[in-house]
Amino acid sequence: MIKAIVFDYDETLTRTIDGKARAYSDFAMAEYGKVLTTEDVKKAFGIKYEEFIKVLFGDIETVEKIIGKYQKFSANYPPIPYEGAIETVNKLFKKYLIGIVSGIRRKDLNNDLEQLGFDQKMFFHIQCGDETKILKPNPIVFEPLKNKLKLCQIKPEEVVYVGDSLGDMLAAKGAGFKFIGIAGHTRSAEEFRENGAEIIESLSELEEI
Repeated sequence: MIKAIVFDYDETLTRTIDGKARAYSDFAMAEYGKVLTTEDVKKAFGIKYEEFIKVLFGDIETVEKIIGKYQKFSANYPPIPYEGAIETVNKLFKKYLIGIVSGIRRKDLNNDLEQLGFDQKMFFHIQCGDETKILKPNPIVFEPLKNKLKLCQIKPEEVVYVGDSLGDMLAAKGAGFKFIGIAGHTRSAEEFRENGAEIIESLSELEEI
């Protein structure tokens, strides 16, 4: 029996790449007069945040200063949730423990959850990329979550991890969790099926499952 559902965040619950790509492109021009296309930003996604900033902006300023300025600028670019994401998570709160394990920075996630209308206290576990040196697809990334699950007396096989990538799948299965791939966000249904993953094509399908 499933007792906990844990979500990836970027490109699982929100359209992070589309939203952030436009924000960084506009920021680069407004702050530094630098032409940075949305495609440039999209290509750099997936690496550690500090490295990501370095790739995009080089040595214009220190990484810390660029991040500080971007944080203020990006307040005008709210997160874009996938259809049904907010409604589905709110419904699942009533039946399961709900968590998030994602590579997003804690400060960014805190801001996003507030803008999306979520009370962070409702999540039994939130873990971000700047809180661990290990990243997916390494299953060790889930060790803090597994420690929390032990306290809740929940076994790995009683947990579902929902993600958008094959890296999410490899990490989840390596940790002993069940995995459900959300098809059509960054990976097709065919790619997931070829790798033996159960899929959904809409987050609202989680309620039915």
